[in-house]
Amino acid sequence: SSGINAEYGVPIIAGILPIQNYDTIRKLTKLASNVHIPPSLLTEVEAHRDDDEMVRDIGVRFSVNLISQLFEGNLTPGVHLYTLNREIGPNHIVKELGLYSKDRSRRHFPWQVTANSQRLASEEVRPVYWAMRPKSYLTRTKTWDEFPNGRWGNAANPAFGDLDDYHLFYMSKPVNKPKTREMWGETIESIDDIREIFLCFLEGTANRHGVKVTSLPWVYETLQSETMLIKEHILKLNKNYMFTINSQPAVNAARSNDQTFGWGPKNGYIYQKGYIEFFATAKDAKVIVDLISKYPVLSYTISDKAGNDCYTNHQKNTPVALTWGVFPGREIIQPTIADYKTFLIWKDEAFALWEQKWGCIYDEESQSRQTLRDIVDDMYLICLVDNDFVEATSLWEFLDEVICHIDLREEAARSTDVSC
Repeated sequence: SSGINAEYGVPIIAGILPIQNYDTIRKLTKLASNVHIPPSLLTEVEAHRDDDEMVRDIGVRFSVNLISQLFEGNLTPGVHLYTLNREIGPNHIVKELGLYSKDRSRRHFPWQVTANSQRLASEEVRPVYWAMRPKSYLTRTKTWDEFPNGRWGNAANPAFGDLDDYHLFYMSKPVNKPKTREMWGETIESIDDIREIFLCFLEGTANRHGVKVTSLPWVYETLQSETMLIKEHILKLNKNYMFTINSQPAVNAARSNDQTFGWGPKNGYIYQKGYIEFFATAKDAKVIVDLISKYPVLSYTISDKAGNDCYTNHQKNTPVALTWGVFPGREIIQPTIADYKTFLIWKDEAFALWEQKWGCIYDEESQSRQTLRDIVDDMYLICLVDNDFVEATSLWEFLDEVICHIDLREEAARSTDVSC
């Protein structure tokens, strides 16, 4: 009753397997005939068997109540959560129990580490492009024999394996089409419908049908805390039809235990270059290409969907450090980079997500699906880096100028229409 083994005097840690979808229960009862599931829980889950989010919420609530009873009865000194590589439910459980620490200084790196012991011991660098899709990056690279340590190096190095050897099953995981249509739009009639969804996601609000937009194809969860510092800039871009999918603010010597930016060992300092990644129409991309030479402090990579029309001022075999940390008694660590060759691989995934995660929720021959395809075929993917992390103003000044030029172009077009 005290959570201590009477014979050996060692703690007994309770193992909790949260119900995260209906398959969890189905497989449990199939594999272990002696597993007892309370009838009331089973009935509640059965009623929502086709709604994974609702089933997960039920599982979270049940797990929280169960763990609370164990703690209150002093029946276990702690619990072990079996996550099955699904972190959302367990995260909600530890937060509901008050066990979640906001001290981010314990992070090893600014990105999500893996439980793979070989990878955990050696991996120190990742490209920025998968920052919002870490599972995709882990899936892409899980068969690598070696992982970048200290520096990204040459992306063509065979020791890194083939980043382009992507496991297609991950991209083609089934989507709950009715539920996703409620969130991303029952129909797509114009680019304004896409703009609405991006703005709702950024502002954490409901769409016109009263459904809150909690994710996008390129972003698993809600905005990170550091993104809130540049939220107004990002909102301005999206209001002007530049659809952002990744970003980070500039940071100059934040302490490694900083609540927002901290990672790595104690008594260190964190640095970041400002970064923004977004889709823009071909006409707007041309404005960016025409103006960016006025801002030599900015690095850029721009490409259309097919990769036939690319622009960059990156040295194509040299990665650019985006995040680095300086710690006592250690070399400088550069855990996040931008790399031209890796960008081209990411570009294919980023464009594919429009169809494989968004377009697929509409019927193949529907007007909505064709409209979305037409819009995406006209888009460019644009990545910008502000290499001045001290002043950190050039990126936003440049984008403000771009928007101003676009506004003037549209105003001139309207004037021409009126005169005609």
